[in-house]
Amino acid sequence: MLERVVRNLTNCFDGRNKSCAQATNDAIARHALARLRDGYDLRYLIADYEILRECIADAAVDGATVDPVKLRRMHTIIDEAIIHSVACYVDERQRLLQESDDRWQAIIDTATVLIFIKDREGRYLLVNRFYEELFHCERRTVLGKTDYDLHPRELADEWRRKDTTVLEQNRPLEAEEVVTIAGESKTFLIHKFPLRRRTGEPYGVCGIGTDITERKRLEEARELFVAMLGHDLRNPLSVQLTAVSLLEDSDDLTEIQDMAIRAIARSARTMNTMIRDILDFTRGRLGGGIPIMPQPMDMAEVCRRVIDASHLLHPRRKVSLVTKGDLHGQWDCNRVEQTLTNLIANAIQHGSDPITVVAVETENGAVQVEVTNQGTPISAAQCRKIFEPFRRDHRRSQGLGLGLYIVSEIVRAHGGSIEVVSTQQGTVFKIIWPRARKLAPPTSASA
Repeated sequence: MLERVVRNLTNCFDGRNKSCAQATNDAIARHALARLRDGYDLRYLIADYEILRECIADAAVDGATVDPVKLRRMHTIIDEAIIHSVACYVDERQRLLQESDDRWQAIIDTATVLIFIKDREGRYLLVNRFYEELFHCERRTVLGKTDYDLHPRELADEWRRKDTTVLEQNRPLEAEEVVTIAGESKTFLIHKFPLRRRTGEPYGVCGIGTDITERKRLEEARELFVAMLGHDLRNPLSVQLTAVSLLEDSDDLTEIQDMAIRAIARSARTMNTMIRDILDFTRGRLGGGIPIMPQPMDMAEVCRRVIDASHLLHPRRKVSLVTKGDLHGQWDCNRVEQTLTNLIANAIQHGSDPITVVAVETENGAVQVEVTNQGTPISAAQCRKIFEPFRRDHRRSQGLGLGLYIVSEIVRAHGGSIEVVSTQQGTVFKIIWPRARKLAPPTSASA
């Protein structure tokens, strides 16, 4: 049998039997590619042929009659098969690696962000097309060089310091960096992180930078807008409200004058509320959230005060209060009052009686306040988006649609939570007010 195996393999590699030799070469190539595709290392491919060699040697030891010349030829054939198999394996692996490199380069070159990789000494290993266009250079003039070769020393010192921090601490770092190019300053949000070996040791730094220049300009514009709202609009409006308040107390007005003054007062107060809402909305989106000043207060007392005020404005509506437990805590009284006023006004405008406010002490020591109204349920889709800004019912609302958004931001600033549940049995807004304020993370400034 071994003689037949040796003879067949010999014939396959015999130059006189070209078709058999080609078939064998193809089979060897297919075997090599299968091993590569299945994720086997090159040494396992070679081991396959060494096993074949051992089988032939074992057969010879067991007493098979093999011509020594043919046996040597068989070993040569196996060596040639190994060489051919390894060559196929390496060629295909290099081709796949090149394809992978090409795909990777195409991806990072298409990205509209800055991407670069440096080694531990700060030498550039990779930059993308955005880098070339930003710094007006070609990557071939960048690779292998450091920031000291390419940029002003002051900038290079700062970048090297941050790269060193990433490598020494072996953790990501995020920072804003200002770069001046051709006299124009640009602000980038740079996220740097270590590239690690399998052992976990960092061998380089990868950086991804997003141009936030326009975002910073918008933030500055919003800050100016807040300042304008807080001063240029509210100050003259305050004068109008004061004047209207004085006229409302006058006994010398005719009926028409009294109606006109009251109409002006309502419009001025509505405008004041809208300006306050826009101011709160802008503060909430600037990154710091709505400011609060927690002080000792009684939640039950604030609830009563807000309900009494709603009775003055809407004497025909039925708003009741239920309290239970210790409702004292540290909250911003004005902001809590603003929250309850918005929720009760929302219930009066969009719901039907009875409207119930329930304030109770929870088992974990917080205070829970629920505002419930009857009426047509809110759909599940609307409930999911109800706390988003500028959400309103255009048929029934005259505001900006910021009331519930501001409510959620005030609750969030106190470290609390708010949710809405709406069924045929009623619509309930439930707020959890922690007695000890937990700082909320800053909101996104990019929204």
